[in-house]
Amino acid sequence: MSSGNASCRCSMSSSADFSDEDDFSQKSGSASPAPGDTLPWNLPKHERSKRKIQGGSVLDPAERAVLRIADERDKVQKKTFTKWINQHLMKVRKHVSDLYEDLRDGHNLISLLEVLSGDTLPRERDFLKTLRLPREKGRMRFHRLQNVQIALDYLKRRQVKLVNIRNDDITDGNPKLTLGLIWTIILHFQISDIHVTGESEDMSAKERLLLWTQQATEGYAGVRCENFTTCWRDGKLFNAIIHKYRPDLIDMNTVAVQSNLANLEHAFYVAEKIGVIRLLDPEDVDVSSPDEKSVITYVSSLYDAFPKVPEGGEGIGANDVEVKWIEYQNMVNYLIQWIRHHVATMSERTFPNNPVELKALYNQYLQFKETEIPPKETEKSKIKRLYKLLEIWIEFGRIKLLQGYHPNDIEREWGKLIIAMLEREKALRPEVERLEMLQQIASRVQRDSIICEDKLILARNALQSDSKRLESGVQFQNEAEIAGYILECENLLRQHVIDVQILIDGRYYQADQLVQRVAKLRDEIVALRNECSSVYSKGRMLTTEQTKLMISGITQSLNSGFAQTLNPCLNSGLTQSLTPSLTSSSVTSGLSSGMTSRLTPSVTPAYTPGFPSTLIPNFSSGVEPNSLQTLKLMQIRKPLLKSSLLDQNLTEEEVNMKFVQDLLNWVDEMQVQLDRTEWGSDLPSVESHLENHKNVHRAIEEFESSLKEAKSSEIQMTAPLKLTYTEKLHRLENQYAKLLNTSRNQERHLDTLHNFVTRATNELIWLNEKEEEEVAYDWSEKNTSIARKKDYHAELMRELDQKEENIKSVQEIAEQLLLENHPARLTIEAYRAAMQTQWSWILQLCQCVEQHIRENTAYFEFFNDAKGATDSLRNLKDAIQRKYSCDRSSSVHKLEDLIQESMEEKEALLQYKSTVASLMGRAKAVVQLKPRNPDCPLKTSIPIKAICDYRQIEITIYKEDECVLANNSHRAKWKVISPTGNEAMVPSVCFSVPPPNKDAVDFANRLEQQYQNVLTLWHESHVNMRSVVSWHYLVSEIDRIQASTVASVSTRVHVHPRTWGTLWVEFESALN
Repeated sequence: MSSGNASCRCSMSSSADFSDEDDFSQKSGSASPAPGDTLPWNLPKHERSKRKIQGGSVLDPAERAVLRIADERDKVQKKTFTKWINQHLMKVRKHVSDLYEDLRDGHNLISLLEVLSGDTLPRERDFLKTLRLPREKGRMRFHRLQNVQIALDYLKRRQVKLVNIRNDDITDGNPKLTLGLIWTIILHFQISDIHVTGESEDMSAKERLLLWTQQATEGYAGVRCENFTTCWRDGKLFNAIIHKYRPDLIDMNTVAVQSNLANLEHAFYVAEKIGVIRLLDPEDVDVSSPDEKSVITYVSSLYDAFPKVPEGGEGIGANDVEVKWIEYQNMVNYLIQWIRHHVATMSERTFPNNPVELKALYNQYLQFKETEIPPKETEKSKIKRLYKLLEIWIEFGRIKLLQGYHPNDIEREWGKLIIAMLEREKALRPEVERLEMLQQIASRVQRDSIICEDKLILARNALQSDSKRLESGVQFQNEAEIAGYILECENLLRQHVIDVQILIDGRYYQADQLVQRVAKLRDEIVALRNECSSVYSKGRMLTTEQTKLMISGITQSLNSGFAQTLNPCLNSGLTQSLTPSLTSSSVTSGLSSGMTSRLTPSVTPAYTPGFPSTLIPNFSSGVEPNSLQTLKLMQIRKPLLKSSLLDQNLTEEEVNMKFVQDLLNWVDEMQVQLDRTEWGSDLPSVESHLENHKNVHRAIEEFESSLKEAKSSEIQMTAPLKLTYTEKLHRLENQYAKLLNTSRNQERHLDTLHNFVTRATNELIWLNEKEEEEVAYDWSEKNTSIARKKDYHAELMRELDQKEENIKSVQEIAEQLLLENHPARLTIEAYRAAMQTQWSWILQLCQCVEQHIRENTAYFEFFNDAKGATDSLRNLKDAIQRKYSCDRSSSVHKLEDLIQESMEEKEALLQYKSTVASLMGRAKAVVQLKPRNPDCPLKTSIPIKAICDYRQIEITIYKEDECVLANNSHRAKWKVISPTGNEAMVPSVCFSVPPPNKDAVDFANRLEQQYQNVLTLWHESHVNMRSVVSWHYLVSEIDRIQASTVASVSTRVHVHPRTWGTLWVEFESALN
């Protein structure tokens, strides 16, 4: 390469404008020379010869002045560009001391381009252009040219126009062309990316940077920006730009009175504190005409360092930072105060005992959760978005972020609120349910007390009627009816005792009033008994055995319901006045044996004296349903036999009247019990009610014999009792027909209900079993039997198709029963809803299982394929090492054959690259299975993704929700935190642990590195074989030359002029 050509290229580079790459090309052809272009060493060879022939001086005074200016400019540029390069090379721990010298080998140049672009450049050119081979380490000129050419080719591929810059210019250390190359790189990678609000499409990068500077310094007195040379000499522009973005670091009043050097030094010092490398020194700028390229380079560094509002996007300008920061602080302060206030409210645990007030409190909580939380979440999101906009200014140092104002601090406070809400809801909901149950019990006590009072009124009226008959000397008529009323009141009173005890244990707010009401009823029953004994004992004395039986029956009947079930506080209030009245002689003195016979059997049926403590537990834990349900089964009292009334010193007609009255009472009692019957809420209770009703119905059918006996006695009756007897008998027949019809309907309803509940229960049991299997299945990496699970799932789907018909059939039965107004509507609706819910849930589980099958299949297939690829590459490596090892003892023919074979092997190896690339891509999609193994406890919470909906009281999760796995100590159920902050145990099958899987990615990276190693090994083996072949040819040529004479060598050179060139090439190949 001639020096004249180099000078010509240098001249074209120096004359280029640096506004853009296109300008660089266009202005290089200008006829006017740039400073220094007329210097002798920059002139073509014929021009320098012409000067010497003409006898002219080598340098005239003008040229010497130009030389000094050019030297100063180049010196500043060299220093600036060197610092600019070093600020980027420091990222790869490299450093340039002499710009011209340290770029000659191309290494630093390639590293600079890699840092600026983020790409990885190949270090040498060979037949495998796609490989990333180690950097060429040779020191020969050829190696340097090769590396520089790699850098230049890369710039050309990036559409960077290089005007007359070749690899040998940089390798030879040409100052001007080296500076020109670096300036071109600065233009492309730093200055060309500048964009400013208000720019036009035809603006060059220089003009856009100038516009940005003008906008940044607008409004500053005494500061104007018209160029990148003289306007910057006094340093005010630098200080004004910094003050625009960091007013806390610059005092413009001080800048106005300081010297140029002081202003420049202060600006460069402050800029260095905020991360801008000191590319310039004050003395470089405080000159008559500062170097434009150096100033532009430094100003562009300021542009890169300062925050910018993205064009067309959201951002905060320098003028609005303080306003937005105050707005952010106010929003945070208000939200934090609101959160802390409600955390204190939610932590309150003093609840009212009044169900209405507590329900209102719970509704208030629900309203707060539904209406106030969502707006605050929106407000919290606004705070996050505003912080994102302010974050760049916080990182820049313009804003000092105070403690407690980070969005994470807000999230912590928000988490406390969510936890407080959950705790309050956990405390409120059971309390509401408890008080609602107590309210129902209290309402039942009130309702049954009214019924009991009404019956006592009827009994008292009947007693008054009999009392008048007694005074008139007429036979009693209502004795048996009164006994029936008292019996019903006793039964109700026993239930009241149980209910009142529950209310007292549950601290019900009206428990004391209800205790007083029950005590009043007790007193009225005792008073009515005393009155009965007074009326019915006149003219009739009980036998000693009857008296004992009566006393035992009444005492056991009443005291068993009170004394053994109530706690001391209630017991003392009810039994103190009860016991004396039961043992007084007034009770034993006059009750008829008919009364006694009706009271005594009532002691034994369904109510067991003295309920165990487990029957009435603390109400906060709930009343056992089976225990209360047992109390509600129908009682069967057999009607009196007519023969049992014959020994009571009564006439035949009196016996008949008492007999038919007892039958009427029995029918009424059974009708009342049938009307109050319950149907059961599950299969065991329905079966229990059905079995009980069969006994009741059998007793009702057997009652027909007693009715026939009463009919046969009608002929024995004479006036005036016959008419009364006939009326009662007619009423008995009607009531019995009604009772029998009711019993048959009830039996039919129980049969249909039992059939429905049985089928529904069987389907639910099957669905529950399948649910348990799917929920408990192990989807961790330990379980590799995915193929078996896939077959099982296919079989399950076939079973579900068959079950769907059964489910629909049962649902249709439920619909039909509801259309027929089946009395057990609540139970039927509950089962229908349970079946619908369970069916939907099992279908969702099937979707989850299908996704897990796909993900786990991909997981195991990836690791199997990756392991197979690893084994294949290992075998290939061993084969290459074994097959292609050679030395100088190997024959040329054998080596040439091996080279040919290696080229074929290369093609196969390159084709295998697609397999490695495919595994690299698949690795990024492999899910994580180790967190599913409870033997691998989590060190920290990890994100998981919901693959189906899941709703419970504590938590609601929707498909595709991104949740947090807090604990995986149980395989089947995980402790999960929902996006709203709720925490609960949720089936793990509902979630997928998304990529990346670190093990898969690392495996793929190792595989890719192994592939590169095999390629490198193949390349080294191939080059080694070619080198040995070249060595053989070189030795052969040397032997031929040594065997030749001078004359033959001269002849050979004359005949074959390229022989020596070939010999040199072979020599270099052998060296390689």
